[in-house]
Amino acid sequence: PEKDEAEKLASEIAQNGFNIVRMTNLDGYIFEGKESSDELPDDKMDKLCYFIKCLKDKGVYVYLTITSNRPVLKGDGIDNVEDVENGYKIEGFFDEKLIKLQQNYAEKLLEYNNKYTGVSIGKDPVIAMIEYMDSNSMFLLSSNPRSKYGVSDDLYYNKLNAMFNQFVANKYRAGTILKKAWSADYGTEIEKNFNNLSVNGGWQNSPIIGIQHKADLALFMTDVHKNYYDRMESVIRKCGFKGVTTSHSNGENELDVGDTYSSSYTDFISANVFSSVNIGIGKSTNPAVYDEGVVYIDDLIKARVKGKPFVVSGYNTGVGAKYTGDTYLALAAVSGQQGWSALQYYYSDGEDNPNNTFEIQNSITRLGLMPAAAILYNGIDELKEGYVAQLPLSSLISTEYKKLDINHILDKKVSVSVKQNNSVTLGTKDNKNKYVNKMFKFDSEKHIYSIKTKNTEGCVGVLSDSESFEHISYHFKSPICAVVLSSLDNKNLDNADRFLLTTAGRSKSEGMVVDEWFNVTGGKEMITEPVTGSVVLKLGNVKVYALDFSGQRLWEMKQYKDSKGNIIVPITEDNSAFYYEIVKDRG
Repeated sequence: PEKDEAEKLASEIAQNGFNIVRMTNLDGYIFEGKESSDELPDDKMDKLCYFIKCLKDKGVYVYLTITSNRPVLKGDGIDNVEDVENGYKIEGFFDEKLIKLQQNYAEKLLEYNNKYTGVSIGKDPVIAMIEYMDSNSMFLLSSNPRSKYGVSDDLYYNKLNAMFNQFVANKYRAGTILKKAWSADYGTEIEKNFNNLSVNGGWQNSPIIGIQHKADLALFMTDVHKNYYDRMESVIRKCGFKGVTTSHSNGENELDVGDTYSSSYTDFISANVFSSVNIGIGKSTNPAVYDEGVVYIDDLIKARVKGKPFVVSGYNTGVGAKYTGDTYLALAAVSGQQGWSALQYYYSDGEDNPNNTFEIQNSITRLGLMPAAAILYNGIDELKEGYVAQLPLSSLISTEYKKLDINHILDKKVSVSVKQNNSVTLGTKDNKNKYVNKMFKFDSEKHIYSIKTKNTEGCVGVLSDSESFEHISYHFKSPICAVVLSSLDNKNLDNADRFLLTTAGRSKSEGMVVDEWFNVTGGKEMITEPVTGSVVLKLGNVKVYALDFSGQRLWEMKQYKDSKGNIIVPITEDNSAFYYEIVKDRG
């Protein structure tokens, strides 16, 4: 962003409870319009350095992705440049020239001196995490050569095949041994083709490739990832970077165990998911509270490898249909309990209206729930490590693991462990109340998330019936909304003196038109539905203030007492308020 916008954006990010920013597509921005990547443009680097400074001033860390949407430039001397996708998809993992180009960029980026902080980018402790390849994986290798993840050129395809043949030769040494190992393969003359094998896209689902052959392909893909990681790692450590790194994040919502397992040698595992469930493009337009899998959270649970830090590097549901705030508190609760580091996809292009269905800074409902989500995440108790789904090696190339009945959160952390010759250990399932424990419950019949922790109480979803908690109860007329009571002074709800009450109605873009890439092409203006009803506060004598969106007091709210001495606060559309500050009256 421009400098004045950078200051504003950094303040807004920190104010809403975020403590790290993941920068993706940075390479696409830096090299846009360039003939080659020989030099980093000083004007764009100046903006980047100033934004990093602004984030650092606000205590917000940075998570850098190195290769994301980098343009393929003719001046870089790339072989058959027209056959390489932006972002160096697939070929960027194994081609020597492409790896060196990535190494050169990483070195220049991290050694660039930030005049606003007085230290190079790579040595600045504000850069906490680095991901080498964004939204890419060898496991995505497509059988369609023109696919983003396909290899269309013989030069690159032959390089990949040569690497695979060397991998097989190192493991099996002779065609007779290979033939015995791959005996289940149909219609292949393995012994004759030894040293002349091919890596075919779409091999995971091929009916003529046997289990051991597939397992070897999966291990080969893992080996390619590791070699790439080691090459990139050698460069960034020389630049003085002391944070944590990972090889890559998954692409296109593909959360295969093989992919996450192949990253388990890195400092952390990164996975991202984005749901269009709310957008209505070939999918249901129901709110996420109607989604049995709670919008990919059930898949994320099955993507964590035991013993490795797990980072949800991007998560969001698209704006558009009936409700746009019902997943954020669920993600905060689940990731807090499971010990994940979860990054809520923010997306900013500096404009006042949404241009992308996954941005949140122009949606009152989505952005407005972030403080409550941050308080919930930081205050919820982490579960004990304990539930491990043991999967056989063949699961690396299978989707069978997705059928595991761990569609709910148990009373312990969930992870997977991949070992040879292990049988699959299944979880149990509660059809009525998925994601059940004392702190967080998803009622799939009522379509409600209920939250009850030491610092947060509330509900999100179809709140047509009155619900009662220890410190708050409510009755709303609004069809779908959220009501959350949060402690504001780092104390539990029993002992707190200040509280934040968040009430959020539905939010949508009236008449929104979205293209196949989820860009908003029409109907951009956001509208938000007011919440109407009443809230009962069981906190003793309190004063309640309506707040504006920056947290400043507007006025003191009217209140009444019920027969038990509890405070009743009417919530009406005339309030035009999203937040309410509650202060205990000690007088």
